[in-house]
Amino acid sequence: MTLRATALAVAIAAGLAAGARAGTEVRIFRGSHEREVRLEKFRRGLFFGSCGPATRSLTAEYSFTLRGDGPVYRKESIEMRDGAQRPVAVRAGSITAGDRTVTIDLSVEGKGGTMPFPWNGEYRFRP
Repeated sequence: MTLRATALAVAIAAGLAAGARAGTEVRIFRGSHEREVRLEKFRRGLFFGSCGPATRSLTAEYSFTLRGDGPVYRKESIEMRDGAQRPVAVRAGSITAGDRTVTIDLSVEGKGGTMPFPWNGEYRFRP
């Protein structure tokens, strides 16, 4: 076995032994009277896809357009889209955008009616 093949085998074994860990990334883009919030949920580890190995695997992605001056945005001021840019109906709740945190507390339209948004919670971001 060559040195390169040995190093690759060790890296693969370490990645598989570590297992997949979850992560969340939130980014905010600010306009004059509008904010764009992007929420990405992913797993960390070593994954092999059609484009080769990767260290992250995206599991969910949503974007929220918040209209108004905030910091609290009610359902009427929120436009929500999934990762495929399809609209998601917001039925109730709010999003609070602070200096370093975003708090999501929404109910959305699901297959069986109104349901809590699966990733409600408080998320930190870098300003």
